[in-house]
Amino acid sequence: MRHSTRLLLVALLCLSVGAERAAAAGSPAEGQSGAAFDPSWQTPTAEEATQWAQALAAAAARNDPAAYNTLVAWDLVAERATAGIACDEALRRGFLAAYTRDVARTGGAGGQLCRGVALGGRFQFLHVHQEDGHGRAMFRLNVAQGGGLNYHDYLIAKINGQVRAVDLYALTSGELFSAGLRRSFLRGVAQQNPSFIAALPAEENEYYRHAREVTAMSQFLRSDEPAKVVELFQQLPAGVQRQKFVLLVYMAASKKIDRQSYQEAMRRFAAAFPGDPALNVILIDEYMLSGQLDEAHRTIDRLDQAVGGDPYLAVFHGEIFCRQNRFADAVAAARRAIAADRTLQAAYETLLRASLGAQDFSATTDALLALEQQFSMNFRDLRGVAEYAEYVKSAEYPRWLKTHERAAAK
Repeated sequence: MRHSTRLLLVALLCLSVGAERAAAAGSPAEGQSGAAFDPSWQTPTAEEATQWAQALAAAAARNDPAAYNTLVAWDLVAERATAGIACDEALRRGFLAAYTRDVARTGGAGGQLCRGVALGGRFQFLHVHQEDGHGRAMFRLNVAQGGGLNYHDYLIAKINGQVRAVDLYALTSGELFSAGLRRSFLRGVAQQNPSFIAALPAEENEYYRHAREVTAMSQFLRSDEPAKVVELFQQLPAGVQRQKFVLLVYMAASKKIDRQSYQEAMRRFAAAFPGDPALNVILIDEYMLSGQLDEAHRTIDRLDQAVGGDPYLAVFHGEIFCRQNRFADAVAAARRAIAADRTLQAAYETLLRASLGAQDFSATTDALLALEQQFSMNFRDLRGVAEYAEYVKSAEYPRWLKTHERAAAK
């Protein structure tokens, strides 16, 4: 499947941090940071939130990390990450200062996202919404060169008259950005004060005793040594293996080894986190690889509902319909995506393939013209291409050819 979802470990690659669960006095639930919203923060209006989201998407599109980072209050994200942890205050202040310096020096996660878009990815604003009375803005992230699909849900607030993001929920990691950052801070606390580990619950105590191996796993993943990642994973205690962050690293490495390893890793994750938001994305891959295409359709529908609607997911339906030889359904799915978002190049590509299969040659012409005129694709003589043999015989071919030749002559 050309547009197959592939697990995108954005939280892993952007954060590169160690432990899975935040732990301290008043430890937050998994996937959450340690701080509530400041009561002085206001909820932006839908118009204000939309303007903010459009500015964020525009900054990413022009590869402008500085502009992106002015719209995200990374200092407040870091404060949320360290809230509620009983530790030396100097250590906390040092961590916050170091993180702020790193964002200024490297661009941080915003810089990585902007660079990924510059390489051919796409960061698309979808809609604003509210959850628990707080403003949010949902984005789709398509990584360049088939690297994957993710959704970013930004928690936004109006602070001193300015709308800014104060945290970020990445669907495929199933947690807030601050929760991953919190793990990194807790690891530092544990290194400074070994007795901190002894005070943790048994499962978290076990994790921190093996944090060095988990850190090595993420390092081997970044250096493209997946076999070493799997080897370290297999040596970990079962309780550590069940940690979400550890499973995500293991799954990313397994995917680089072979299909069987990847499917086994996906099954492990599904068993450990049956209700996790990341599961819908993961299961699309599992069902596609195992040929359970009807289940893939149902999972895409659940994902679409979870993100509040995304026309891009209709493209996935179209691709699966093509695999099922249900070409008319694929044409309809592609047209639904296009009607909702005419900037989706993938939708026109799916329409082209599906229309040839369905012999809906009017749709073929529409797709060819759109791909040439909107996306600067160049189709040469179709008469020698086997897939277009019936189309070339149809009355639609001269319609496309006339427009094609006129454009080529300019």
